[in-house]
Amino acid sequence: MGIGKTNKFCLIRRCPDLMVMYRTRAGKKWHNEYKKQFPVEVAALIGVLNEGDKEMDDKFQALEILREPMALGEVFAASGIFKDVKTAAQAVVKILAGKELGLTPIEAMNSLYIVNDKIAVLAATIASRIKKSAKYDYKINKLDETECSITFLLVNNGETKELGISVFTIKDAAKAGIVNKDNWKNYPRNMLFARAISNGARWYCPDSLSSFHSVEELEEAPKEEKTISIDAQGEVVENGQA
Repeated sequence: MGIGKTNKFCLIRRCPDLMVMYRTRAGKKWHNEYKKQFPVEVAALIGVLNEGDKEMDDKFQALEILREPMALGEVFAASGIFKDVKTAAQAVVKILAGKELGLTPIEAMNSLYIVNDKIAVLAATIASRIKKSAKYDYKINKLDETECSITFLLVNNGETKELGISVFTIKDAAKAGIVNKDNWKNYPRNMLFARAISNGARWYCPDSLSSFHSVEELEEAPKEEKTISIDAQGEVVENGQA
């Protein structure tokens, strides 16, 4: 049974996806054919479609933004190269997070890690972003196995202004209870630098870090313990919340 002209019009009005048809070659052909037979209905339909143009443009733009990351996420996850990525969705999250930091998809996959269910940035990437920035710079005052001191600078028309100094010492690591971890025993200079650069970036040039923590920080953070119980109504309660 065919659909009458009124039903066709109502169907199209209720189905925003058909706006896509209107923008395609097939849609334009449909428009030209039916415009001759039902000029009033088609004119009304075009008015409805045009009213929804902005909303649809926003939807198209959102889909376009996700198209490449989703395609790359499938490839990266299937490759098995990136051990912290278990699913394509996780790869997409890393790619999108990297975009906020100005990283290419490959750079994002190599520089960002999923640590304790959070996106984290390698300290080396933080340092690189600051050096590449036209706004900020830093210089290392001291770096040995006991202390790292870094001065952060604001760059303006070739001139630099000191923003502050970030210092992290082996005593700080001891106070935090992390000094006996393998990385601190084997690579103390690297770990001191990682802490000093990430702290300083957060304090003095936070827009270079986009609120991300460093991989080194999150790896050393105590994992959040979850408590699960059953309340009197038989509901599952996690961390005290149903």
